[in-house]
Amino acid sequence: MMPYSRTGYGPRTSMWDSPGAFIVALMRHTTFDYESGCYIYESGSVTQAGYRQIHKPMVNGKRTGKAYVHRAAHEVFNGPLNPGEEVDHVRDKGCSNPACWRPAHLEPCTHKENMRRLVVARRAAS
Repeated sequence: MMPYSRTGYGPRTSMWDSPGAFIVALMRHTTFDYESGCYIYESGSVTQAGYRQIHKPMVNGKRTGKAYVHRAAHEVFNGPLNPGEEVDHVRDKGCSNPACWRPAHLEPCTHKENMRRLVVARRAAS
């Protein structure tokens, strides 16, 4: 059985011809933040929280929805997430930018752990 892939961009799915095609598509719209080391995706739709979204690859000539850029990048570089996992921008690695897709700044964790980290970061900022 094929591993779970929420976004359809993981290397173990057939939705992209190759992970390289996904990376090339991202790089066309990416800037590098020298201060934080973030890869900032500058295109696509933006959620109220600042997360960037891209269209999933077309299947049989039809759009299949949208995916968060950071989740799709994590799946391309690290494989599909396990059920119940989400991708966190790791503040300990200098990242708190929801538009960042740099693999070194992303880490899978549970929703509970992601929210715990967010509360800790907000307390530290105040």
